[in-house]
Amino acid sequence: QPLSEYNPELKTQPPPEIMFPDGSQAPLEHWYEILTRIVRWLAENGHLSESECPIKRSPQSKKYLVDIKSVNLDGTPFTNPKREGSLHINTHGNCQTIVKRVNILIRDVGKDPAQFKVRLP
Repeated sequence: QPLSEYNPELKTQPPPEIMFPDGSQAPLEHWYEILTRIVRWLAENGHLSESECPIKRSPQSKKYLVDIKSVNLDGTPFTNPKREGSLHINTHGNCQTIVKRVNILIRDVGKDPAQFKVRLP
């Protein structure tokens, strides 16, 4: 199912796998891994680097989703931070929030979230 159309039920397990536009795939065990796997793929494929940072959780947010350090605009530390290379990822949120934020991230770097797919169990 395209990530752009995916709206998971709360308190469910993550899909077992994410598929990227180039056909590669990555397994998922935790919801936050949708974010970390997509950040890794975007960075490895030249779509996301330190120069695009910071990326906000949403256009009006004072909190960042991805940045070169794990501190938000308002000075608070990231909640449940993860790291992919030099990029810090704020992975806090429930499954619906994470999917919404990753769609924003993909659009912010000029890609189409419909090109990223999740394999449903």
